[in-house]
Amino acid sequence: MDAGLHIGIAAWIHAQGDARGFAAWLPLPVRMTLVDLDVATSMSDVVRAWEFAQLANGAVREGMPVDSSAAPLWARHHAVLTAMDHASRAWDAAEQAELERALAVLFEPGPFPVQTPAYLLYEEYATAHRDLEQSQASAADIAAVLALWVVAGRKTEIEAAQATISRLMQRSSRPVAETERIMLHPDLLLSTPSGNYAPTTMTPLSATDETTWLHGEATVDELDRCVGDSPARAQWEAWRANRHGSIRFRFVALTLHRSWFTPSLYERRDWRLADGEVAAAGDGIGGPVPAFADRMYLAAVEGTQLRGDDPVPRPQEPPDGRPVGTVVLHDAVLRPAAHLSRPVRGGMKGLNLARVAPLRPAALPAPAAVTALRPELAVATARPPVVPGPIVLTEPAMRPAVLGRLELVPLARLHARFALAERLIVHAPEAPAPVAAAPAFVVGLGCRALPAAPNPDDRYQWAA
Repeated sequence: MDAGLHIGIAAWIHAQGDARGFAAWLPLPVRMTLVDLDVATSMSDVVRAWEFAQLANGAVREGMPVDSSAAPLWARHHAVLTAMDHASRAWDAAEQAELERALAVLFEPGPFPVQTPAYLLYEEYATAHRDLEQSQASAADIAAVLALWVVAGRKTEIEAAQATISRLMQRSSRPVAETERIMLHPDLLLSTPSGNYAPTTMTPLSATDETTWLHGEATVDELDRCVGDSPARAQWEAWRANRHGSIRFRFVALTLHRSWFTPSLYERRDWRLADGEVAAAGDGIGGPVPAFADRMYLAAVEGTQLRGDDPVPRPQEPPDGRPVGTVVLHDAVLRPAAHLSRPVRGGMKGLNLARVAPLRPAALPAPAAVTALRPELAVATARPPVVPGPIVLTEPAMRPAVLGRLELVPLARLHARFALAERLIVHAPEAPAPVAAAPAFVVGLGCRALPAAPNPDDRYQWAA
């Protein structure tokens, strides 16, 4: 994927969401193949989990590119937790037991609690329900998935546990803050040859199979409108030049999960820092933790119909898809994954071979005169020869979206996604995923600004 194009696609994906927060762009698109981050059977798997965590937890500030050279989110969050001074408030044994029961619904115990199977399935159905709403599916399809979400996804139970945690944290944030401070102690972080990290996971799990991703299409002008007046416009316009036309791509918006980071802690008013110290300025820019990424956008270009000449001849793109020119990368920038499919040759770019169906003529009997002299030819000619014919491509149904078109997700594919998620949750052996026709790249992050913190309530009782 060309550097600069990734900014337009990231802005387009962000515009399809719920419009909360802001999109942070990467200096360059980063190639990635998604894997099950909860299973590490080799050092290669551990390194991939470290790379994912590094990219997902870079420093994000509104109006600025992702700063992968800064301290990761877990280090900055741990520093704030260590400096917190909590108010003296009641937290009795009954409330502590209620909190622990609610947490057990969402997370399995351990040094770094992981999401329970019920919570993972809840997220899978929630994503499917959101995909249907975004693609303007029929009311019947949305209702059918909602029913599955309530029953199989245990929607009521999960959301009741979330409400309990939120309610109790209104009383005191100390237990959660202390738990996360211990988890993020440098000696307890997971270790790799490349460095330590706090694990970060993603949903939907079915995104590890790229055939489950959505398809989108937008013109260059529509991508330009999505970029708007973003500070990334200069890099976007360097790619756009005088291009016109449309771009077809597949994409996924991952939801990021961190058992060691509770954003609502920064909303609580029962803690403070030393005089003058700020954790977040409330504008998404100031403070050590002004914002965080809660989504990761991945995309793969499947086809383009562009016209317009560049004012300066462009060098040929290398076969591995990296940008042309000398680029200095920081050590924390995610390295390309080792196991990747190769892009197809230029003449077949954007062609999904999994959807190609050659047409064959009907079977014809062997000529009687020939089979009478050579009986063995009757058997040899029983199967019709393969005759090259026209290529038929089954295009996904598309509907208007925000500045472009978005695939209407069929229920059959959603059921395949649910089945895949259930296999991954129990770590059952999975069938090899089909080779993708075009490599996928991380193109940006969806971020949320934290409120101004600390904001202590003077009416609370504070230790001297």
